[in-house]
Amino acid sequence: MNWAATPLDSSPIRVKKANAYGVDYQWISVENSGDLFVTQLGEPWLDWLHPESWYDHDRYRLDGQRQSAGIGTVYRVAVYRNHRLLNLVVKFSRLGQKTLHYTASCPPDGMSCSSLAALHINNPFEEFGLLFQLRRRASLRGATSLLTKRPLAIFSPERRWPPDQLDRSSWRFERCRESLARDQRNISGDSRIDLDISREYILIFQWVTGENAWDLHCQGVLTHEQVNEITLRVQNDLAQASFRVPDHKPQHIILRRKKDGLLSYRGKPAYALVDFEMLEFRGDLL
Repeated sequence: MNWAATPLDSSPIRVKKANAYGVDYQWISVENSGDLFVTQLGEPWLDWLHPESWYDHDRYRLDGQRQSAGIGTVYRVAVYRNHRLLNLVVKFSRLGQKTLHYTASCPPDGMSCSSLAALHINNPFEEFGLLFQLRRRASLRGATSLLTKRPLAIFSPERRWPPDQLDRSSWRFERCRESLARDQRNISGDSRIDLDISREYILIFQWVTGENAWDLHCQGVLTHEQVNEITLRVQNDLAQASFRVPDHKPQHIILRRKKDGLLSYRGKPAYALVDFEMLEFRGDLL
């Protein structure tokens, strides 16, 4: 690991290994900055993921773009390092929030409004664990058409906030914390990961080039019937891998345009799925 080119040359850095929900991390603690948990997919991009490359206390680089789709706080940030560009998706986790809104346009079969309201937001480590599991299962089942954005790292800034300012309720947050504690019960010492109700957790993904299905519909590229078809197709592909996304909607589906239409796979539009904060594993969908 080489941070020599970063602005933090004088800041002590501690690196150790950690694991949560089946995902291995390089846990990098930087004094006066925070904790960065880097996945195997993120390791080739360590210099780009370093907080000083994209995070500046309470704000982002001026070229960061707030993403309008969905209700979470999501930014696109371009990071240049070593003459190479990496476009990041920077998403603030909503774990433990009091006010949760579900706007599913195509809820999975058998899900009522009351069951949707009872769902919760995955904690960031749970979300990454489920996403890695989805990627593995989709590949093993031959569903190579089910692509996702790549989970690179989780960053928790050192600064602490009153829980009310983060819109967190104690019981919702404790449910997330207990889930992580169960996962970490066989891990001892300082490799054990915990959640802090007063700290933010930021999920970092690699940007997927393209446009979401709903925007393409609004631009007249896709008909209403085509949007419904691709949305149901993605839902079925998830079910084939024993997963579902309760708030599944066209805004989560990224398609790519070509001169003569959309990029395709085996005669159907190729897509990538990009939202996993409510991703669920469902063994009954086998």
